[in-house]
Amino acid sequence: MPITTIANWELRLIELPRSGRAEMRSLWVELFDLTVARSIDSRGCQDLDEARAATRYFLALAQERHAKRG
Repeated sequence: MPITTIANWELRLIELPRSGRAEMRSLWVELFDLTVARSIDSRGCQDLDEARAATRYFLALAQERHAKRG
């Protein structure tokens, strides 16, 4: 599910099915480059607090990359 789009980058939240193992990450936040159709970076998260922190990090990264290209 897309969270937001900044220029050519899309932040995505992906929920994975639970495998029954507690250590498995069930949420992934991904920074996706729409121009080359590939993931730039992603981070596994245990809960929404971790997903929120990852989203903030990737949002800042996308804004920085946009400013450099701008």
